Amino acid sequence: MHLSTRLASLRLPSILAVVVLLSFLVACGSSSKKTVTSIKLTNANGAVAQSIPVAGTLQYFTTAVFSNNEAMDVTATATYTSSDPTIATISTAGVATGVAAGTVTITTTYNGFTATDTLTVTTGAI
Repeated sequence: MHLSTRLASLRLPSILAVVVLLSFLVACGSSSKKTVTSIKLTNANGAVAQSIPVAGTLQYFTTAVFSNNEAMDVTATATYTSSDPTIATISTAGVATGVAAGTVTITTTYNGFTATDTLTVTTGAI
């Protein structure tokens, strides 16, 4: 057998083995990508169903929980809504402000997931 033919026949299996190994590593890496499994809505006071006075404020925080059980603050990228902005508004930064006496549902949304909390606005100081 000629030397160049013999070298070529040795290189091809080695190249194929490297290609197969790299393909396997790429496939394994893509399957370990973490995904959001749920979100949590909390507030600065740490309790649910909070009350604030008219003109009072309350900071809300959104936390994403991932498939590997890691948690990450996503307050800055989550969206927020109030069920009744005539009672309480909520900013894009998650700060609720009491407008008039009553009760609203504060909702946060992130990556297709939602979480809610009840907020009561009172006429007097809390």
